[in-house]
Amino acid sequence: MIKLIDILNELILTNHYTRRKADRVLGIKDIFFSPEALGTYSLNQVKEPIINKLKEDLLKLSTEMEKGSMAISKTQFVGYKIAAPHIQNNNKRYPINIIAEYYDEDKKSTVTSVGTYYYVIIKDEVLITLILSNSTDPEVEMLDHVKRKYPLQFQNVNPSIAFFNTNDKYIIDLNDLMGVNKIQKEKITKASLPYTVKTDYRVSTGTPNFTHRMYGAGKIVDTSSGKSGKADQQGRLEWIDVDFGRPYLFKGQVKTIRRIDNIYAEPYFM
Repeated sequence: MIKLIDILNELILTNHYTRRKADRVLGIKDIFFSPEALGTYSLNQVKEPIINKLKEDLLKLSTEMEKGSMAISKTQFVGYKIAAPHIQNNNKRYPINIIAEYYDEDKKSTVTSVGTYYYVIIKDEVLITLILSNSTDPEVEMLDHVKRKYPLQFQNVNPSIAFFNTNDKYIIDLNDLMGVNKIQKEKITKASLPYTVKTDYRVSTGTPNFTHRMYGAGKIVDTSSGKSGKADQQGRLEWIDVDFGRPYLFKGQVKTIRRIDNIYAEPYFM
């Protein structure tokens, strides 16, 4: 059941925003990214699945954003980044360049938009438009857009603008998308791993917090995700460094810290 408070908190959608959302999301025609991201795949194999995934998830992300509120927009124009799509393959991430084509009714012609991220412009709790951008300075781009759309209102003065760069990357794992990780996940179990699986692998400042069948108990001193030791969207970490307190010789040096690669966390098995 929809509550009244939920309706009151939702942003208002203009016809222009709704049209641009369809144009620049459903209108995605092509993509390009670093060839390194392909790994063992060919571009022909992955292009259509990636485009379909982008359309599906970007619609969901924008719909979730529409359910929120933006009180600061009552005093200024607000830009809010929705997503910066990236491809992930072999624990590396690559930005996706998106090409959208659509017919602009105002210009009476086909328009092409190219960008690596999406953001919306909000004023007075109203969603004005959705933009696909590759600008390194979105505030300048926003200012130009607002002044073009409201030339009389801001003829001699710049509108007040704030841009929220969430820095949240929207990740498409290529192996997940192509079904490879599903096969691997069926083979990997907690019992098959040489260590005790944890929800996260945060750095320890005191007692041992990691147990390995071969090396024993140790303290985690660093991880690929920093001190929090949180897993990525696939439920894994690239590596963790563990001090087991037992000296060993490594490349001519005595060490007590071992790097354990490709760590699985509890979210992977959920």
